[in-house]
Amino acid sequence: MVGPYQYKPLPSTRHFRLLRLTGRVGEHFHCDLVTYEIDEAPAYYGLSYCWGSVKDKVAIECNGRILRISTGLAEALEHLSEFKRERDVDFLWINQICVDQNNLSERSQQVQLMRDIYAGGRRTLIWLGPYEQDNGSKALALLERIDRARISSGYTLDGRLYPQATMAECERLGILESGSAEWYLLEHFFAMSWFTRVWVAQEAALSRCDPLLLWGEIVLEWAFIATIAPFALNRGLFEVRNRSLPAMHTVNFITSIRALRDERTGRPKPWTLDTLLNSGASGGAVCATDSRDQIYAYLGLASSQGNGRNTSHMLVPDYGQEPLAVFRDAARYCIEESGQLTVLGRGGISTCGDWSLYNCKNGPSWVPRWDIPTQTVLGKAVHRRFNLVFKGSVSTHEEKEMYRAAATLSAQIMDTQDTSQLCLWGMKVDTISWTTAVLPIEGFTTWASNPMAGIWDSMLNCFATMGLHTPNQPLGQLCRAFFMAVCAGWAPDDSMVSDEPLCNLWAHFANCYEAQAPEHPMYKVYKELAVGGDTRRLFMNVAEKKIFVSSLGRIGQGPAMLQLNDEIWVLYGGATCYVLRNNGDGTHEFIGEAYVHGLMQGEAIQMLKDGLLEETTVTLV
Repeated sequence: MVGPYQYKPLPSTRHFRLLRLTGRVGEHFHCDLVTYEIDEAPAYYGLSYCWGSVKDKVAIECNGRILRISTGLAEALEHLSEFKRERDVDFLWINQICVDQNNLSERSQQVQLMRDIYAGGRRTLIWLGPYEQDNGSKALALLERIDRARISSGYTLDGRLYPQATMAECERLGILESGSAEWYLLEHFFAMSWFTRVWVAQEAALSRCDPLLLWGEIVLEWAFIATIAPFALNRGLFEVRNRSLPAMHTVNFITSIRALRDERTGRPKPWTLDTLLNSGASGGAVCATDSRDQIYAYLGLASSQGNGRNTSHMLVPDYGQEPLAVFRDAARYCIEESGQLTVLGRGGISTCGDWSLYNCKNGPSWVPRWDIPTQTVLGKAVHRRFNLVFKGSVSTHEEKEMYRAAATLSAQIMDTQDTSQLCLWGMKVDTISWTTAVLPIEGFTTWASNPMAGIWDSMLNCFATMGLHTPNQPLGQLCRAFFMAVCAGWAPDDSMVSDEPLCNLWAHFANCYEAQAPEHPMYKVYKELAVGGDTRRLFMNVAEKKIFVSSLGRIGQGPAMLQLNDEIWVLYGGATCYVLRNNGDGTHEFIGEAYVHGLMQGEAIQMLKDGLLEETTVTLV
């Protein structure tokens, strides 16, 4: 009886194994594993795919021994054996087979080599899954129609924002008819599991030549979907049906990285880990079998470690570390490397209070949880959005600062004996004196359920009680501050709410009162003020959050877990404000980031210079 395959140790940290398919004999696939020094390896393709379930495994014969692999990979090998006959593919690098998955030390070492592995191959092959003849052919035809519409509309990857497409616009472009079932076909294509894997950014972005997507027997060029995805995103074609397609962001993210290549090496230019984690995680590629891969999957794309601003250590993949320690070290590294607190947007007790999954009762409140979806105060954008910009033949990525609460001051981590603590410089600016309940997502689906008018009335009463609003204060000023907080300052097309005509703001109240309380004494007043207003110009960015008023009358929005008497801080290196909770023992819990009207563009730093505030250190636990 044939025994199980036994991996032999690799000779050095620069060695890796390549797989050579030799075909099917009887019931098993046959293959050979051959060890090479990476700089002396023959031509090979890297495979990017979804592991699938590891519970039900399929046996293959490797070097005359039995090796068990996931059903998803076995399915891919069936098609790759045919693909091999059509192209000169002799060797493949497949993580699940070429790396001893039971050897934590080898896994850690091979992850460090993965940048060179994918960049050194001829190209990356992406296995999407089996092709369904009926639905697949219709989805493919639809993608081709969208591409023709893209070409006819003159769309190019030039960083411009195109107007949102209505259903009528879709029909004008000849893409989709209203109510067409083809919408679901398209969603089916982009909902394939590959688009959600955290590793795909590195695997596809580092490919020397454009990756090929294998969808059953269908072969698609990367450039095909790489131009469709941003066109669809910028035109809002998929938002017409309010579908959330993280796959579009994944494709756009990979394309942006691939576009910025080093002329000498031909490889993608490195990005800061801070930008990669926040931009990638806010897109859609966030699934990983091992939660530590939420960090390790981006290291191959990150800038050379140890060359940052004040980095005191390097991040080295170590599967012997607990996830909490990996997330903590990554957060510290990002802050030191960038001087920014962007990573804290994924922290806070609203999302980080439960570490029971990792056999840890209480984790630090400030450590980001990259393993779970998190909506930041910035909603659809990250703190420093990067846009791909082409200028002639030169491409670059620019980071757009939406907020700058700490102005130009950079974060500096102070030494503490306890690594679970984070000590930073900043200023306590205010405290929270009034707050709404958590605002449910479903409340914003209709005008009849929209809570904005009721919150507005309650807030005006609060201001009157606190003596913060007088009859002589223009109501329009307060209305704009309210909507700046509700929308986090930004309209859907990235313009500022501060520049919106007031009639657009009053129109929201008029519609709410018309649907909920037409007898309200202010309804007719708001209706007159709303003449010519367009409610589509505003995006309510407060679902699952709270609106609050501070002791000094500032209006803001913050995380669901904030409470009365929580403190509002501006921390150096922070784009936003932060809500902290004083523990009374010299430490604070990190509740989360907040938008506070009047503090988002460096106003607190000016108050510090004017002697109105004092800087101090704060210790987060």
